[in-house]
Amino acid sequence: MLHKQSLNNSYRPTLNQINVLLILIAIFYTQMINANPASSSINYSKERFYYSSNIIIEVEHFKQAIKAFEWLDLIRLTETGMETFNAIEMSGHQLLIYHSPSALLSAGVTGAPLSQNLTNGIGESVYIKFYLDMEDYGSNCVLGESGSYIHYSALHNLMHELVHARHKMNGTWLYFDSEGQAIREENKFRIDWATYRSTSYSLRYDDPDDEAIIMSQNGHCAISNIPEQ
Repeated sequence: MLHKQSLNNSYRPTLNQINVLLILIAIFYTQMINANPASSSINYSKERFYYSSNIIIEVEHFKQAIKAFEWLDLIRLTETGMETFNAIEMSGHQLLIYHSPSALLSAGVTGAPLSQNLTNGIGESVYIKFYLDMEDYGSNCVLGESGSYIHYSALHNLMHELVHARHKMNGTWLYFDSEGQAIREENKFRIDWATYRSTSYSLRYDDPDDEAIIMSQNGHCAISNIPEQ
């Protein structure tokens, strides 16, 4: 009976005390958000997967992760792709690749803190905003050396952004020739990928202007006679 009595007399918080505790927790959480504003925009429905020790993929559903891993694995099969991955993984910085619907029109965006580290050999951690729901044939067409628009497959597109990332992560970014730098290495990849598959290839014009990228029409470049690569 004494044991039973001691249980009945044990401390039980009142409803008001529970409410106060919940308020304190909410205040603490708010302070944490204010201390780290970036965390306030986190979409907790997203998932992150490590492709390698410093390459992270952020997706809205698992199918996007599978696509991203497959594309990265295929790029890695080529000499140019392997060189790019080695440079990224040895940079000492982190690469985040995340899905964004807005990247459909821009054909991907590679960003980093704008500092002298991007050009002085030190580098920065970077992100690639990419449309991971695109088909393998890609969503855009780009201007080719011939003057016609050519296909810009998901592999071409992602490799292009990886080149930007590589140079920003290693401090070798050409500020005044960023696109030219990426296109030249993308063209090397186009040759490597075609050689690997024993197919023909088309190269990009390496002096792009504002009209160098257009949306494809269901996987076809309507104003180009060049077959899909």
